[in-house]
Amino acid sequence: YTLTVKQAGDSLQNALARYGIDSDHDTDNNEASGYNQAYVLSLASMEKYTQENGEYAMYIDVHRDAYAKNSVPTVNIDGEETAKVMLVFGG
Repeated sequence: YTLTVKQAGDSLQNALARYGIDSDHDTDNNEASGYNQAYVLSLASMEKYTQENGEYAMYIDVHRDAYAKNSVPTVNIDGEETAKVMLVFGG
């Protein structure tokens, strides 16, 4: 069973909704043009949403934390290998 960053975003959006927090979830593949373009495309998506909907109280960018040199991309939680993720917050 493999989970994706999109599914992590889905879970985060559902958790926010349980607390009455409305959110938008961009599911574009920002790595389609390569890893080095991911942040550029992510910023473009954020700017597009802001232009369409106005300022947000917070922006959360979910990343697989798999690109650090000499780093293992998973962590063992209760006997299950789980992907490391990084959350980038901005407001």
